[in-house]
Amino acid sequence: ALQTEKSALVKHQANLAKIVDEILQNQNLSIMSKDLKILRDCPALLLKCDEEKIKIILDNLMSNAIKFAPKSSCIEIAIIQTNESIQLDITDAGIGIHETDQEKIFEPFTQIDSSMNRKTSGTGLGLAIVRQLLELMDGRLEVESCPGKGSLFRVLFSFLMVDNQKDRSDSDRQIDRSPSNVPI
Repeated sequence: ALQTEKSALVKHQANLAKIVDEILQNQNLSIMSKDLKILRDCPALLLKCDEEKIKIILDNLMSNAIKFAPKSSCIEIAIIQTNESIQLDITDAGIGIHETDQEKIFEPFTQIDSSMNRKTSGTGLGLAIVRQLLELMDGRLEVESCPGKGSLFRVLFSFLMVDNQKDRSDSDRQIDRSPSNVPI
C-alpha cells in the first residue's frame, strides 16, 4: 500500500529537530525502561517535506535502536546539513548486524534472529517501511554495522531547505540528554 505516486506526498514546512524531539518524547517510556542515554546534535533545520512520513521513518529507526541497545547504553542522533542533502544518523551500541545480513533486514517480514528464543519481538516490517518511504521521497537509507559493536543507520534526504540560519543557538545543540530530560 506504500507503493504510491510521489504526488501523494503532502509537503509543508517542518522543523526536523522538533520532529526528533517528538519521536523521543513518544519513545520516552522505552528509553527510561532501559536506562538509555540519548546524545543529540540536532540543529533546527526548516525543511519542505512530508512531516508525517518523516515521523514514521524516525519512529521506526528509533524503535529499533532502542530495542537492540543494551541496557544503560547510549544512542546518538545527529543531523548534518551538507550542500545537497540532510543527513540524519542514528547510532546504537546494540548487537550489530553481520555484513551478509545487512541487505536482508530491509525485506518485509524478515528478522535476522528468527529463533524461538530470540530476545526481541517485532514483525520485521519497520525497515522495509522506512526504505519504501525514503524511496518515495527520493531519499535513501544506509547501514554500517558490525556484530557486537552496534549499528549506524544513516538517512539521506534531499529536501528543499527553508531559509535556515547558519548559526545555532545552545537550544539547537543539545549533546547530553538523559531520558528524564526529553521534552514532554
